[in-house]
Formats: sequence, structure tokens, C-alpha cells
Amino acid sequence: MGARLEKAIHDLAKLEPSAVCMNSGVIFNREQDSYILPYLNRKFLVHHSSGKIEAPWGQGEEIPPQLHILLLHYLIHADGIALSGKWITPRDHPEGLLYGEGDWLEDIHPLLHDFGSLKNHFKESAGSLGATATHMGNYSLLFQPLPKVPLVFVSWSDSEKFSFASNVLYDEMVLHYLPKEDCALLPRLIIQELLSLEPPEIK
Repeated sequence: MGARLEKAIHDLAKLEPSAVCMNSGVIFNREQDSYILPYLNRKFLVHHSSGKIEAPWGQGEEIPPQLHILLLHYLIHADGIALSGKWITPRDHPEGLLYGEGDWLEDIHPLLHDFGSLKNHFKESAGSLGATATHMGNYSLLFQPLPKVPLVFVSWSDSEKFSFASNVLYDEMVLHYLPKEDCALLPRLIIQELLSLEPPEIK
């Protein structure tokens, strides 16, 4: 994790902030030498030179290392290409996004074993993360975790266990904004946040 983080910090510092902003859809605060990067329902300050990430306005949130690297990768990899509007599963993506699928199957949360039957279960907690309902599948939730990375969780049937390969939808241009490993990681981070918002008796 340390080497990956150090590389991401180094790579970001080499980039021109104006180009980063144009490609990723973020704002740069020159006084603070920082990008203002929206993530789900909040915004982070990402320091251009040091790679440090902090929650603005005294929120005091500690950034997990995996999320730290993912946010840096987004700023680095974004190339500004227009999204196609075509949704695609990791399994069907022409370049393949099934990075780490084995880990998903091993440690999936028991609550998600009944993903297909939980049509209204996550509605409130997902809404608090900025998600909205869509009309795909049996039911679906549209998240906008990053400015140019929309993501959908979709259920295709009532008797369905959550799978990264088939229950996550990305715009087909997602690899212009995140590397494969982060495409696999991002849904996990969102699920962790959803579960953290569930009542104790549900967890």
C-alpha cells in the first residue's frame, strides 16, 4: 500500500492542475494548492503537491488508505473523454473488469446474499449517499461517487446474491477515469458505507 500511495502522490504532483480540473471535473483552490473533489455525499481537499487528503470545513474524517489511493488515481487517470451513456457490467466490459472477483465471493456480507429481495431495504441509506432510484432491472440505485464515474447497483431478480460481475454497472468509458483495480474497489467502498448506515439490528 505504501509504494502505491507514494507513486500516486508523485504522479499527481507532476500534472498541471488546470489539465487535471478539465479532465476530472473538479475545482482547484490555488490558495490551498488543493483540488476540491466530490465523493458520494461529501467533498475532500486533495493537496496537489503532497497528495494529502482532508475533509474540508472541519469534518475531521480520516481517509482509509484504499480510498486515498483511489481518489488520487481518479485525478491522475481522468482524461476528459465524454461518457457514452451505455451501461455495462464488469463481466461484459470488452477490456474486462473482473479484478478481484474471488475476494468478493469469499467475504461478501450476509445481508447481500438476499440482494434481489431487498427492493426497498437500502433506499434510505443509499439516498443519504446521494443515490437515486432508476428503472433498470428489478430495482436499481444510481450513485455518482466521483464527478465522471457514475455507478449503478442493479438487481435482476428477487432471488439474487450480490455479484460484482453482474450487479454493478459502469459507463463503458470508465477505464478513462479509473484503473481496473479501482473499478473493483469502488463498489466495495460504497457497500461498506451503506452497511455502516444500517440499523444495528440489521448489521
